[in-house]
Amino acid sequence: ITAEKNARRDYEYEARKRLYEKCEPLLFILNESAESAFDRITSLARTAREGNLTEDGWLSREGYYMRSTIYILLSPLVILKLMQKELTLIDLVLDPRIDVQYTIGKLIYNSLTSDFEFAQLEPSLKYKPIYEKDDEGKKRISNPQIYCKQGIPKGWLDNALQSMIVSESNKGDRCMSFGEFEQAYENEKSQLRKHFWVIKELFFLFHPESRPIFWRILATQAYSYKLLVSMRTLNFDNEACTWKTELTKINLMTVVLPNLYWHSDASQSGNFSKELSTIANLYLEKELYSKLGIKVK
Repeated sequence: ITAEKNARRDYEYEARKRLYEKCEPLLFILNESAESAFDRITSLARTAREGNLTEDGWLSREGYYMRSTIYILLSPLVILKLMQKELTLIDLVLDPRIDVQYTIGKLIYNSLTSDFEFAQLEPSLKYKPIYEKDDEGKKRISNPQIYCKQGIPKGWLDNALQSMIVSESNKGDRCMSFGEFEQAYENEKSQLRKHFWVIKELFFLFHPESRPIFWRILATQAYSYKLLVSMRTLNFDNEACTWKTELTKINLMTVVLPNLYWHSDASQSGNFSKELSTIANLYLEKELYSKLGIKVK
């Protein structure tokens, strides 16, 4: 029995050593990109509130704001893909801190492909997306909130993320820089350009009012990113697992909600934002807390 315990201890030691060597640098980058993603989502709310997301506004053309928005919101998911290559189920059991961060990352990834689920959350929204080539009646123009696609199919999302990975023989894989992203995006023959047309369609002429389902997704991501960054304050070293209680007590509503006001009429913004808060909390409870075995009161 002693020999088995020693073998198990040695195995876990080596596993932890490998885990920290491979994943700690990625976790640092993930946290940095999470802060940037949160800031960009709140920037979208502010830009809408200031009247700059109109038909001739900042997302009406393939300029800097659209390209940087796409890059900033997808780069954390590229880091998640890089982590997937390094992690095993045993790794996640060994370190709950990494497990939680990885689970939050998966939640954010899955949210982009869950547009139909977000449409059905109360209050439910009518949603019958059609693609431009099938839109003979121009329904996407007259009723974009119903007929415009407001999520990304999983296969297309995976292809887009994969095209943002740079492989270096002596250093391994990494997420491309924004400069590299812009260069590849401008090249009409690049793999990135090939896989990003559906991503561009998602952001083209985006406004929280005309794309309410996608805005629900982005708001939930804002909550998730803030939760991810806030984990730095949690104590994962005690055997009582108090981090589970601490995780649910992070006051996301106070921190996140004011940053999601997009309506120029402040009285209207409050109603919309409270609805978003409820939806985000429902999604977090289903996709995060329940999977971590955390009961939310």
